[in-house]
Amino acid sequence: MAHKVATCLAYAGFGWFERYGSTEGLLGQHGRPRLPVALLRKWRYDLKRFSTSLLWILPLAWITAACSASRTFSAIEQLDQAEQKWTVQGITSYRIEVLVVSSVWHAQSHQITVQSNQVVDGQAGCIPAPMEPGACEVRAYVAKDYMVPGLFALARSSIQSEQAAGVQIKYDPSYGFPSQVSYNDPELVDEDWSWQVTAFEIIK
Repeated sequence: MAHKVATCLAYAGFGWFERYGSTEGLLGQHGRPRLPVALLRKWRYDLKRFSTSLLWILPLAWITAACSASRTFSAIEQLDQAEQKWTVQGITSYRIEVLVVSSVWHAQSHQITVQSNQVVDGQAGCIPAPMEPGACEVRAYVAKDYMVPGLFALARSSIQSEQAAGVQIKYDPSYGFPSQVSYNDPELVDEDWSWQVTAFEIIK
């Protein structure tokens, strides 16, 4: 196999065509390459450098992947603890207001009333964003997405997505629900978004 590779390299170039004028004289007995000693030494040196680079690159790649996995695990663990904190309180009826901002493109507030873990009322209003000069239109929405379980689902899917590195989550200190879920990549323009709980009230 090594003889075939060397033969291909001999025909492909590296400059010795100019030196010899043809491939004649480069092939020895049985068609095996007979290349200049200096060139063979160079190849051996390059292969050694490549092997040494792999010894550094592979561990670094493994460490990077391990750190990323560790951050994801930590975020999931924190989310699980927050969700447990919310669950043990047994809150089933509440009013919640969630503001969703899509960079400079759109901003919309959702007011949801929940009784016995069921949506009984939902309203929404938009706020003119920079790219909506003068007027905006309320976009269609699914009310249950703005219930607390919906916020937990958003947070979980976000930290398990390919965008996880740019995701930030804040939790309400009293009830545990995600009070803000946001994404921002400094290398991308106008791709940031956020969901923020702007009001919460328990209905008794």
